Amino acid sequence: MDHSTTAAVARRWHQDIYLRGRIEVAEEICSPGLLAHGTGVAPNAPTGPRFVSEDAAAMREAFDIRAVTDDDVIASGDRVAIRWTFRGTHVGSFLGVEGTGRQVNLTGMDIFRFEGDRIAEFWTEFNLMDLAEQIGAIPTADVA
Repeated sequence: MDHSTTAAVARRWHQDIYLRGRIEVAEEICSPGLLAHGTGVAPNAPTGPRFVSEDAAAMREAFDIRAVTDDDVIASGDRVAIRWTFRGTHVGSFLGVEGTGRQVNLTGMDIFRFEGDRIAEFWTEFNLMDLAEQIGAIPTADVA
């Protein structure tokens, strides 16, 4: 699979599944044994397309997602890295905080490893503390 194709498949993770709520796309683009790592991924998280489906459903229940922008997409070998920006409104329970109606703006980076035409492994990094502050789960840091 060439780099433009792997990049297009990785972008479907954000655009189709999280932004548009097309949860079924996880079955098309993820290997059955997909492993997920990184910020917010529990040690006992499910594997395969089920991980993506459950995570996306939880995020879509907690946030009215207005945009997921793929700011940079870099493909090399069997990997695709995406620097992204997430924008939405906190409408449901997240980190133990019921929906506040607050606007959130979050940036992060994801790396996807491919086996053939499917995503076999996924790493995500974002500032969970920043998101927690934005929804009021923790007090905003006082900067002097």
